[in-house]
Amino acid sequence: MDQGEYRNAKISSWKEPPSAPGIVSITASGLDRKDINVAPLLLGAYRRIEYVRIEGMKREPNISQQRQQYRNSSFTNLEGGTLPNVKQWMINRYFEIEKDWAKIYKDNWTWIMQNLRKICPTNIKLDFKEIKRDLEPVFTFNGSECYLEEISAGFQAILSLIFEIVEWIEGTNEENEAYIPDATGVVIIDELDVHLHPEWQLTIRSALRTVFPKLQFIVTTHSPHLIATVEPGELIILPGTREVDVRPTDQTYSGWNTDQILEDVMGVKSLENKLYATALNEALDQVEKRDINALKISIEKLQSIVHPSNTILEVLQIKLAQLELGDRND
Repeated sequence: MDQGEYRNAKISSWKEPPSAPGIVSITASGLDRKDINVAPLLLGAYRRIEYVRIEGMKREPNISQQRQQYRNSSFTNLEGGTLPNVKQWMINRYFEIEKDWAKIYKDNWTWIMQNLRKICPTNIKLDFKEIKRDLEPVFTFNGSECYLEEISAGFQAILSLIFEIVEWIEGTNEENEAYIPDATGVVIIDELDVHLHPEWQLTIRSALRTVFPKLQFIVTTHSPHLIATVEPGELIILPGTREVDVRPTDQTYSGWNTDQILEDVMGVKSLENKLYATALNEALDQVEKRDINALKISIEKLQSIVHPSNTILEVLQIKLAQLELGDRND
């Protein structure tokens, strides 16, 4: 398949799994069954919420049409070619949830708004406030008002994910199966850690599980922080070859530090900081040469690079004091 064919690829058929008790097998001819939602959600790594002027509510396609749209756009989504219109979804729901026919929308809206803070790092308080007369959604961020597009890239990434998942749940499921805590399905996310602070990367897994307890998430990542949160049977390590063993590891990494995960799990060959290594080697050379002035310069250079509690820096300062004492004694 050439590059052009890949970018225009669609999910049309797959190998039917073997029959088993409690398992329903579906071929391409069964994609439009109303009783089963066969429309996985695929989300790419680009999640910035660009400013879009909304003129009002917009009619949404029916369930069958939305399922087909999600299947057709799957590969495009992974390439970052299709972005969710988060603001349009918010405006539609904001003005619909008080209608008699919109009970499931209201329940889902309430669920998401009640869980916004659980999605955030512990020191952040994010709340939805209102949609103003000009149809601009307003949030409070640690007590300060801000528009949807003004919040940080990390929050834009998370809200883009959360609202797109909710839109997908509501758009592709029958009403009795569209309540978020009960909704099932598969969500595939490329580079879940994009734009997220390391502390957020350590909590995003549990946050998604809290908000969407019955969804199955398949994500890719290059983040050692995210890997540190996996449970047994959740991590598949992909080698740099075309042959992939899809059996997950039973290992957990919550007790591993970042360097250990980078080296032993992700295969990073060298974690050595070149600037630090050069400055350290220069300092050690000055110690061997007993060049006090040059050693002072090297120590000052190291002080601008390393953490204040660096033990090697302490050793070099002791060596410098010994050299200076030796000179005075001579």
